[in-house]
Amino acid sequence: MGKFLNVLMPWRRGAKSKSREKRVTQEDPPTKRLAEGVRQKCSQNFQLVVRPGTLQSDVDQKIFYPDWTLRPQWKVIIEGVRTKRGFEHIFIHKKTGGEYEDTAMIRHRDYWQQIPEDQRKKDLASKLGPCIGSGGGFEW
Repeated sequence: MGKFLNVLMPWRRGAKSKSREKRVTQEDPPTKRLAEGVRQKCSQNFQLVVRPGTLQSDVDQKIFYPDWTLRPQWKVIIEGVRTKRGFEHIFIHKKTGGEYEDTAMIRHRDYWQQIPEDQRKKDLASKLGPCIGSGGGFEW
């Protein structure tokens, strides 16, 4: 039967997995309602949805590619919180364990747009992250 299946469904190079086509965004709710402090795994096929023309901060550049998809050295988890939304995303570096919360990243992104261009270049050249959450201070 195995040889017969190979004839019917030959493997083709460049075939894409169906699971990689669906992107998970920050608007997608978790599969079940989470209690406060409970963490749940999230798909690593994560893409941040932001307004067009949004400037990536230094933290965003560490975690996301320019098209706002997640870099492979980072993972996403969902944590239950006491807010109207009920959950928040936490981005964790796989090697160092440093983590950033999405709410802190939004605040930092707004601050990043307000500082002058030369200060932004100086901050990017230092290669040290800002002190938001426990993720600041480790090299990229």
